[in-house]
Amino acid sequence: PDDSLVSLARTYLNDGDKAWQIAAFNDIEGITPGQKVVIPLAPMNPGGLYEDGYQTVPVLRYAGLTTKQSQSNAVYVRDFEQQMQYLNEYGFTTVSLDQFHAFLSQADQLPPFSVVVTFDTSRSWAYDIAFPVLKAHGMKAAFFIRPQDIGARGRLTWPQVAEMAAGGMNIGLYG
Repeated sequence: PDDSLVSLARTYLNDGDKAWQIAAFNDIEGITPGQKVVIPLAPMNPGGLYEDGYQTVPVLRYAGLTTKQSQSNAVYVRDFEQQMQYLNEYGFTTVSLDQFHAFLSQADQLPPFSVVVTFDTSRSWAYDIAFPVLKAHGMKAAFFIRPQDIGARGRLTWPQVAEMAAGGMNIGLYG
């Protein structure tokens, strides 16, 4: 009675985020006590290859976010919030770089409507603006930082980077 698609995915697929695979394979949205389900132990469509086509995965790259509408090269925070809300409302799933790599190398599959969100910055807005919005929507993203910039004025600190990583964000090197 305590099982869910997420708990089954954690137990048998070692990843609660793969609950969608069990749901898709069984053509269900949830489970009830006593219901029999098949748990696919291998990807059904690694690399998103299907008999009639293939899955595409958009990569959204943000170079700047701002609280001031006047900066033309940065995305205004309210617009960014609306974009993330749109992705949630229309069933998009943000995926990590490891998940995306496994997909590209045809070792695994991704949920339908997957998207990769990336940021190229060591600036503090990554923590102050992007991270809270992503957390509020339960999303993942990759932040590419310059280690030599960490701790400088207006830049991320190592504790902030650690908190973002602990919060499910990928941290990589930029430049």
